[in-house]
Amino acid sequence: MEKHILLIDDDPDELEIFVDALRTKGLEVKCSAALNAKEAFKFLERMVPDYILLDYKMPKINGLECLVDIKATKQLAHIPVIMYSSTMDEDDIETAMILGAKGFIKKPFDMRTLAILLKPFL
Repeated sequence: MEKHILLIDDDPDELEIFVDALRTKGLEVKCSAALNAKEAFKFLERMVPDYILLDYKMPKINGLECLVDIKATKQLAHIPVIMYSSTMDEDDIETAMILGAKGFIKKPFDMRTLAILLKPFL
């Protein structure tokens, strides 16, 4: 069964790279994207994905704030959220996990590596 992933990232190029990376590794998924937390919640009012891949560093409402809002919403709290970033430290990871993230991965320079990193979560 095809899984549905919502990618929340302020970089619009990330979705295309992300989908291509997953498909090259044979992972059949449906992907939707939101450029910020506000857009993500508009999407989540209409549809509930199987997973959320959430960028840690976004302007205005950052990934941790968005994670808190997702986990505080009864209809969304069960969705596994995997956070990612190009930069992170142990405190960031620990905070994300305490707030309810299922996992935290470092955004690779080669996005094809992302599929390998995500496979255990999917």
